[in-house]
Amino acid sequence: MYCPYRHLSYCVSRNYVAPQESDYTHYAFSIAPEDFEPFSYSLKQAGVTVWKDNKSEGQSFYFLDPDGHKLELHVGDLASRLTQCRERPYPGMRFGPGK
Repeated sequence: MYCPYRHLSYCVSRNYVAPQESDYTHYAFSIAPEDFEPFSYSLKQAGVTVWKDNKSEGQSFYFLDPDGHKLELHVGDLASRLTQCRERPYPGMRFGPGK
């Protein structure tokens, strides 16, 4: 099933196979604030699997693609995420020299 929204599209397959191992590694995509709700809604309507609830700064929607890859839609960008992490780091988070 294809889920088009403006200049974005997403293909959802109903042949889901769960990944064998799990960790936090995932791909994050920045999305404009006005596109977040309609696009995440279209993904939910298509039946995507949610793999994590959002607990980070800004709006995020964490879901699996048909092959089990972990994806995230995020309002904001890498700079805003890193600023938030510096202000309130996750347990055990460290930044390298000059960061």
